This record gives sequence, structure tokens and C-alpha cells, in this order.
Amino acid sequence: MVIIDSQVHAYERDHPGRPWAGVLTGPAEVTGDDMVAAMDAVGVDGAVLVSPFTMYGYDASYALEVHRKYPGRFGLVKPVDPSDPGVAESIADWAATTGTIGIRLMMNREHSVILRSLAKIICPFLFLLCYDWRYAQSNKRGDCSKVYHFEAALG
Repeated sequence: MVIIDSQVHAYERDHPGRPWAGVLTGPAEVTGDDMVAAMDAVGVDGAVLVSPFTMYGYDASYALEVHRKYPGRFGLVKPVDPSDPGVAESIADWAATTGTIGIRLMMNREHSVILRSLAKIICPFLFLLCYDWRYAQSNKRGDCSKVYHFEAALG
């Protein structure tokens, strides 16, 4: 049986070449090498590598670097700016990138027009939508309990 972890994050220590946008509670770094070693130690074959928004914002360059080093181990998910006027083009570019399997949109009710635009893009992506970012940030568990799959959100 193949075991896939549905969400992991890998990141370097904060440094001038790839500075953090914010600080994440947790280890000072969990590199791609660290993540693969941890996966191997417990028998995980692959993982969905989500570029950590807290540290890198919309820059998924480290996730891409990890994927290039371990191409068979990770599918990639990138945060996308829902307020960017070029969001559809950004998503289409990401969809054409090797290793990508999805995007992450942190949305509020004002972003419903984006959902309609995304419906026009044909790509086999998983869209996880947190439609109220303020709620997600205030949730004591630190997660978003109002998550919908893209198809359900269009209904």
C-alpha cells in the first residue's frame, strides 16, 4: 500500500536569499531533506507539499526547489493571491508547472467573482477554499473549519 501524507510544509531558516514574510510557531527549519528523512523513518511514500504562506507568502520557490531534488516524493500546492487581478493567469501558469497538483486560496465572501473565473480554467486541481480568512486566523486550533472543495463552492 502506498502511503501519502495529505499536507506537509518544508522551509529553510530565515535568510536574506529567501526571507520570511512572517514567523511560524515550530522548528527553526524543516528542510526538504529533513522532511524526506522523517517520511522515510515512518514509511510515508509521498506527500502533498504546501508552500507555507506564513513564511513565503505567494512565493513557492522553495517548494519547487524541494520538488526538483525529490521529484517522485511530492505533489506541490502554492498559495495564490485572490486579490491579484492576474489570478487566473497565475493559476494557469502554476497548472503548467511540473509537479503541481493544486493551489491554496484564502478567501472571504468578497472573492466569489474569483470562483466564477476559476470555473473557466480546466485543470485537475484540488481547490481548498477558506472563505473567511479572519475566522481561520481566530480559530484557536489554528486551522480553517470552513473549508470547501472548489466544485462544492460553485453550486
